[in-house]
Amino acid sequence: VIGAVLAVAGATVISYHPGAVVQWGALLILASTLLYALHTAVVKRWGGDMPFLDFFVFRLLFTSIFLFFFAAGSGHLVWPDAPTWLLLLLAGSVDVVISRALYYQTLRMFPMSIHTIILTLSPVVAIGVSLMLFGTFPGTQELIGGVMVLAGVVVVNRARA
Repeated sequence: VIGAVLAVAGATVISYHPGAVVQWGALLILASTLLYALHTAVVKRWGGDMPFLDFFVFRLLFTSIFLFFFAAGSGHLVWPDAPTWLLLLLAGSVDVVISRALYYQTLRMFPMSIHTIILTLSPVVAIGVSLMLFGTFPGTQELIGGVMVLAGVVVVNRARA
């Protein structure tokens, strides 16, 4: 429990920024995190009863249908040109198909407690990626939060060993 609290506190330290506009964004992030956690719990509980390929295809199908109607309803539905199709194919293959397939496969393999604490590493990974891609070094707040997340993950994994 101590490790999980430490990891969540670290993630909060990384993402907290004062300001009215930023606070609305933080509330949206919290709401999306809650819904994502709910989705993960539902999939963990009942997703294993369905063959993996069926589950994955239906997930992609219904997500695509929702996005189509969302784009059409907002008036932003535009047919992509050839270079955009290539980017969509690349992003769809890597981000949607490969990463989601690996995510759901590990969700089937690991207990929920381990899976959740591993997901807490996302802000730390985001700091590393921003450093590699943009050359942006994290500030003191982000470094302290990252250390807290890593310490929490270590505490949880040591308790399980």
